[in-house]
Amino acid sequence: MEYPTLITIGSDWPAPAARLSPERVTIHEFGHQYWYGLVASNEFEEAWLDEGINTYTTGRVLDREYGQRSRGTTLAGVPLRGYPLLKLPSPPEPEPTGIRPTPLGLHLPPSPWPADLEELKPAEWLLLYRLGLPTNSLLGGFRDVPFLTYLPDLPTGAVDGYRASYLAGPRKDMVQRLAWDYLDRASYGLNSYDRPALVLATLERLLGDETMTRALRTYQHRYRYDHPTGRDFEQTVSQVAGRDLGWLLGPLLRGNEVLDYAVTSVKVRELPAAAGVFGQGDERRLRGPGDSRPGQPPKAPAEDASEDQEATRFRNEIVVRRLGAVAVPVAVEIEFEDGTVIQENWDGIYSWTRFVYEDSRRVRRATVDPQRLYAIDLNWSNNTRMARLSRRPVARWSLRLLLWMQNVLTFYSGMA
Repeated sequence: MEYPTLITIGSDWPAPAARLSPERVTIHEFGHQYWYGLVASNEFEEAWLDEGINTYTTGRVLDREYGQRSRGTTLAGVPLRGYPLLKLPSPPEPEPTGIRPTPLGLHLPPSPWPADLEELKPAEWLLLYRLGLPTNSLLGGFRDVPFLTYLPDLPTGAVDGYRASYLAGPRKDMVQRLAWDYLDRASYGLNSYDRPALVLATLERLLGDETMTRALRTYQHRYRYDHPTGRDFEQTVSQVAGRDLGWLLGPLLRGNEVLDYAVTSVKVRELPAAAGVFGQGDERRLRGPGDSRPGQPPKAPAEDASEDQEATRFRNEIVVRRLGAVAVPVAVEIEFEDGTVIQENWDGIYSWTRFVYEDSRRVRRATVDPQRLYAIDLNWSNNTRMARLSRRPVARWSLRLLLWMQNVLTFYSGMA
């Protein structure tokens, strides 16, 4: 908890190193000495100026100091890493000598687990290595049974955490709102902490790390002990950036509409071969259906006909739509099957735009906002579309579902 010149901190129990507890809360509460402490913003009327900016800067510190990290999950209040429950790595050979001290003053034999796992798997360690149960074929067959398997351990950064919270209620309220006027407690937390942090993360990606840092420093120095408002913050950032940012900050902070751009269509069709007279002088030749006079049968193809025929051409058509009410300029990246890439720019104001290429190349895929500058985009999964859809993921997940069902039936039939 934060107080002027005083903070209190705590820790989860248990607290695996990957959860960064108490590091996260220590950084966060210390940050309150700047936002709201020194700038003295009104945390009741504009809570995001305190909690939102502080959540954003906390994430920046954690990402810079610790990099991407594992969030894991919890089961009955116990934090779990995302390893499948019974899919365990083989333990390394124990050290021939040596003991390892513990915080309680006890001395235990060397741990069979790698350093980053030894505090995370006491149940599995007891089950597999103290009771002598095998680690491969017997228990390996159960690792795909539902409720015994959970999500893989994927490293994530601060923005991933902001997005997970934001997607739970993107249209509940707007950020700029009196604390007591939010729909409910969850909406207050979302729009005071993670949503404004996501807006600032988007701003950082557009302006760059150096400019964003300079804007925060200018705001902190300019309004120290001066009770600034949200408008003061926006004006400061625009001034430091050298351009008006109201087009972005206005709808994201003072509205509850969403930003969402999608590639909705990628179509490729072969164009009919060109027909007519081509070339000049002695090189003039007829191509296509017109290569014969009316009433006469078509001529037999010449031995060098392949040299006369024009390369197959395609009409590539890409449609990009604005699905949300917030309009921003976006980049669109079009990749062809030969590896070439074209970058287009769209102001994003109208509800859709179309890009057409008549070429000998086929489009492989199109992506809107390929660098993911807009961290607050509602749905990143619709930003890319392939011209030819792959069926491999469907087959893979279908087979996995069948395997799960088979294992479940085998498991419970054995219990019966």
